[in-house]
Amino acid sequence: MPLPSRLVMILVLGCLAFHPSGAARGQEGPTRPTVSSATLQAVKDQVVILRMQDGTEVTCRVLQVAGERVVVARLPGNDVVELPIMAVFSVRLLSAGVPLAVAPVGREEEALARARTPGKPRHLALNLGVAPALNIDVDVGLFHGFLNGSLVFPIATQGQWLAFSAGLGIGIPVSPRQPNLKLDIFAMVAPMRLDKDTWVGIGVGLGLHYTWNNGLTLGFTVPILGYAVHAGGSQYTSSGDGAAYFYLAGATGLPLGFIGYRF
Repeated sequence: MPLPSRLVMILVLGCLAFHPSGAARGQEGPTRPTVSSATLQAVKDQVVILRMQDGTEVTCRVLQVAGERVVVARLPGNDVVELPIMAVFSVRLLSAGVPLAVAPVGREEEALARARTPGKPRHLALNLGVAPALNIDVDVGLFHGFLNGSLVFPIATQGQWLAFSAGLGIGIPVSPRQPNLKLDIFAMVAPMRLDKDTWVGIGVGLGLHYTWNNGLTLGFTVPILGYAVHAGGSQYTSSGDGAAYFYLAGATGLPLGFIGYRF
């Protein structure tokens, strides 16, 4: 075979021999880093897709760039991991609407933060109670107190029946997530006049109330345990009547349910 023909054959065989390996190298993906720590710092607290040197992709939120490593929260799941910056080939920033769909946990944390955000401090409330009554309560920290006067009994009986109550105690937040929802435990005094007989109920009660950030408040109270003293009148009573009249005084004098506005 002439020399030029041999050279052509060698060139053709060489191209065929090197072409597959060249294609394989093209399929291996990125081989050198193209992302700096400054680039990752620029997308801190954002949801991005990191393409790694091996061709894999990581959807995450960038938390911190420290030296030669980047700390991210993988999505979904929010697993916090460290990745070497040298292993990151490219960064793609997701749109603002994607993180909520990709990371529902972040949305729940945001809602929790809003629920925990305190509103304007509100302490004094003016309420309308059930049965129709006028109620004033004070709620400061753990302290809770109230005054309540029945409206319906004096009106319906032309002043022959009167019922009032007052209470002092504590208001305990039911949950850290709902600091405005409080369980009230209080000592109570409930004077009650039925015609010519006067009773004074003394005991303890429970209540629950919630105050929205706009000032609307809603709650209820109930008598739990106590005894009523017959303070005067013509009716003969026995010692066993004290417990029954305590609950009657509580039912007529307490705000069994109330709604109002807290200033």
